[in-house]
Amino acid sequence: MKIGIVDTGIQSSAKAIVTNSICISDDNSLLGYSVSDDGEDYYGHGTLVTCLIHIFCPSVSLVSVRITQDSPLLIPYVQEKTLAAGIDWCIKHEIRLINVSYSIKGIKNNGPLAEVCSSAAEKGIIIIGAYSNTNQDIVYPAAFPTVIGVSALLNSEYGKYLILSEYNHDIAAFGGPYEVTAPDKSSRLIYGTSFASAQVTGMIGRMLIIKPELTLKEIFKYFKKYSC
Repeated sequence: MKIGIVDTGIQSSAKAIVTNSICISDDNSLLGYSVSDDGEDYYGHGTLVTCLIHIFCPSVSLVSVRITQDSPLLIPYVQEKTLAAGIDWCIKHEIRLINVSYSIKGIKNNGPLAEVCSSAAEKGIIIIGAYSNTNQDIVYPAAFPTVIGVSALLNSEYGKYLILSEYNHDIAAFGGPYEVTAPDKSSRLIYGTSFASAQVTGMIGRMLIIKPELTLKEIFKYFKKYSC
C-alpha cells in the first residue's frame, strides 16, 4: 500500500523514509505536466508532514510528490492545475491514499482540481486535505465532498475527533503540538491543520493495511464513532 504526499517535497537527509520522490512542473496545457526526479524540499513543510505520517504509519511505502518550484517565497504559490497534476500523477501510479496538506481558494467546482478529486474517488482512492489554520476560509481540495477535509483541534488530545460535516466529510483532529525528529536530528514541535491532516492520513493508512477494501464512507464512519 502506498501513500502519496503532495507537498513541497522531501529533503535529501530524509529520503530514506520514502520509496520515491518526484517533482511536477507545468507544461502550459490544461492538465499536462512534466515529471522530474528533483523532489528536493526547499521549504521544510513537506518533509515534516512526511516524517509525521511515517511515525504514525511506518510500514507503508511513502511517495513524495513535489508541486512547488524553487522560489524565494516563504509560502510558495501553487496554481490549481499544478496541484491537480500532483494528484493525477498519484492516481496514475496506483497510490491508494493521498495527503494534501496544501490548499488554494477561489476556484470553480468544475475545474481541473475538482475533476481529478472526483476521478480519484471513483477509483476508490482516498484523499485527505487540510483546511487553513484560521478555519475560516473555504479552501480546496479540503472542501470537496470527495475529500476528507481536516481542521485542527489545538486544545484537545490525540485520538479525539470532531465531525464538522457529514455531507462534506469534514472532521477536526488533534493539531498538535507533535514532536518529530527533523532531518538535521533536532527535535521539532509542529502544529496546525497540515499536521492534523498528516495524523489522519497515518491513521487511515493503518486501517487500509488491515482492510484494503475500505471506502471513503466506511472510513468516515470510523471517525464518527470516535468523535468527541
